[in-house]
Amino acid sequence: MNRPQKTESQYHHFIPRFLLRNFAVFKNPGKITPKTSRNKKKRAPAPTRLNLLNLEIGALEQADVAHTFGFVDMYRDFDASEPEQHDLEKRLSRLEGDASEIFRKATRMQEEGKHEFQLTRGEKDRLRRFIFIMLYRNRTMAGRYEKSAADYDCNDRDEMIAYMKVKGFSQPRNVYFSNIRAFIDVDLSTEWQVWYPEISRRAYPSDAMWFFKNMQMSHIAFCTPQNDVDEFLMTQNVYSIFEGPNTSGGVWTDYHIFAPVSPNLMIITRSSLLQSGVDEDEPSRQELLQWSKSMHINPESAESCLEDLPIAKSRNNYSRVVNGKTEPLPTKLSRDKHVFYFRFFPLETRHVQKINTILLEEAPGTITLVYKSPESLRRALEFYLTDDSPGLKQVYRLPPTDPKDPRKASDTLGLPAKWCEDKEITYPQLLERVAQTLGSKVIAKYRVHDFSQDPIGPKMTPEIKDFVEKFNRMMASPEEPQYGPNMTPHLLKTYKKLGPFMYDLDQSSRIVQLVIKSDSMMRMQTDATKEIIRQNRENLISKLPPRRVWLFVKRLRDLSKRDPTTMQLREGQSIITDGVEDAFANAYNVFTPETLSRIMQKAADLDIFLSSRPKFGLIEGWNLIQEGPERLFQEIAIVFDKPGEAIDGYENWLQLIQNLGQLGSICNCGIRAIEEVVQSLSAQPRPTVDASDAEFLRQFLSEEQLLELWLRNYAAMVFEEVLGGSLAPSDLQELKRVMFQEMYRLSLGVRARA
Repeated sequence: MNRPQKTESQYHHFIPRFLLRNFAVFKNPGKITPKTSRNKKKRAPAPTRLNLLNLEIGALEQADVAHTFGFVDMYRDFDASEPEQHDLEKRLSRLEGDASEIFRKATRMQEEGKHEFQLTRGEKDRLRRFIFIMLYRNRTMAGRYEKSAADYDCNDRDEMIAYMKVKGFSQPRNVYFSNIRAFIDVDLSTEWQVWYPEISRRAYPSDAMWFFKNMQMSHIAFCTPQNDVDEFLMTQNVYSIFEGPNTSGGVWTDYHIFAPVSPNLMIITRSSLLQSGVDEDEPSRQELLQWSKSMHINPESAESCLEDLPIAKSRNNYSRVVNGKTEPLPTKLSRDKHVFYFRFFPLETRHVQKINTILLEEAPGTITLVYKSPESLRRALEFYLTDDSPGLKQVYRLPPTDPKDPRKASDTLGLPAKWCEDKEITYPQLLERVAQTLGSKVIAKYRVHDFSQDPIGPKMTPEIKDFVEKFNRMMASPEEPQYGPNMTPHLLKTYKKLGPFMYDLDQSSRIVQLVIKSDSMMRMQTDATKEIIRQNRENLISKLPPRRVWLFVKRLRDLSKRDPTTMQLREGQSIITDGVEDAFANAYNVFTPETLSRIMQKAADLDIFLSSRPKFGLIEGWNLIQEGPERLFQEIAIVFDKPGEAIDGYENWLQLIQNLGQLGSICNCGIRAIEEVVQSLSAQPRPTVDASDAEFLRQFLSEEQLLELWLRNYAAMVFEEVLGGSLAPSDLQELKRVMFQEMYRLSLGVRARA
């Protein structure tokens, strides 16, 4: 009886060998011996070695193509049957085989000195698919999906777990493999309106949208160095690098994506947000670009350093550009007969080295960098190390990690871990030594941020200096009420230990600038666009560290207390004051981290909004007949957290009161213990309500809202019992008050007239 053959482990390349061979060199260039084939004709041997820079120790080395940029069983599906465990790797191999033919055509034409070459639509689509999958299967993305369902802690955890449940997947890795199969299999020969619904059904929604964006909202260009001594580098993570702003909190814009083909050829994917060589619908492009920038903490700096790249969209045989507009040719060719003409765009040294600089800037945390000639590496290092552009080579020195706190100091501070140094030699210093071994005299320019101390810098306004002094006194004497909120010892120790206050103060100021500028931009937008901008802005802020959001809220309160013309504090106001956000900060340990920032921000927004509008909503003496229903609709907006939409009347009140609002349900309040209790009530019968009250409320509230009020009342009733022992009694009482009197209100209340 034959035993089933056991599946053996395989070495999988995440950068295919056909690309690595374009960078290959001989081990001993001076001792090349031609090989003899079967027909006795001598042929030149192919190079099989790669010049490497070991970024861990700063050493120049060589390695075989066959053993570079790969891992064992990287795409092996251990949940599949024995014969199918390497199915995904086989699919990727076929995709790589198709792509290699296109790459060989491009390199051959470029080496022959051609200025242009052509691809059919099918070839172009295969190439675009390959570039996206190279981006998607990078180690960062793979590492995200390698976590177990229990350990998956990305900001889309709830969506991921729900998707896995619907699809029957047990681990995030199953989702990752399924997505790659979908991206490989989807038929791109049709219009996107046909294939996009299919990819949306088969792949995780946000990843499906990412695939769509890369296929439809960008174009590719082939670039080559104009100067013979310039070459493109290949870093270990090159296919996952993008050029563009990347704001803490998960907001990023990929203006350019890089796909090196050889040292002398780079495919660049350029976003449609930037000019494409055709001024088609330029006003709409500019509007989208400005909207994209507004989503970042500092919109003015959300620029592309490669916006002036001399590249453009490819020409084709089925359309032409007339007066800035693309028009179809009268021939009306079918899609399978479409041909695209790609130019080889020569890039001057400045652009080639800017690209290499981006790759070098993203290389910390990786091990290997591939280069072709030592001279080209030296030139790239010299350009990078002397480039003093803002944001480059920012080194962060952190204090030792607290053994009682498993989180890394970089996570607590919200800093890029790859630039947080714990070694004697920094990354720029390491590259400086490498450049000097290659004959360079370059001295690295870089900036060190020392967070092991918390020095108060000299360039502070008197107001900020006062804020810092009071904050430090508050931390030193948390029991003194005149200094503001009684922060928990844990948060105080975190601040004193990590010393990030000045950094966080700067970041919180930038968030305030984002809010002000996006509010200004929204004035001229449609309601739908305003809502999109608001949601994106809130998503950004909610993903920031809770400590930084707390400071941001304090800055908002500070602004609300200042004269808008002089920016001086109004009489009787102080910089540090109590607020509803403090109740959440004191109860940080009962909230999920991602929820704490969101609810702290929402509570403060609502509190600041109402404090400046004392007559908003239902107040004493309100009369429905005399005043009309506007105040009632305002009250509904308060209870369900959409007050800003009820300021100018109630024309849209029907739409307003049909929703739970931006805050959402008490079932998603972020306190897991409370969420579990109220979610368990969903299958139970609804309680009876006093007839007169029910009749009145049902005239204005939806069934969903009535159910929500019932769940909130139940949560308030069991709140202290469920959380008893998790918080100090005073903190528990204050949290309950804020939760159910300020946030998740229990009824349509009537407040005293101001």
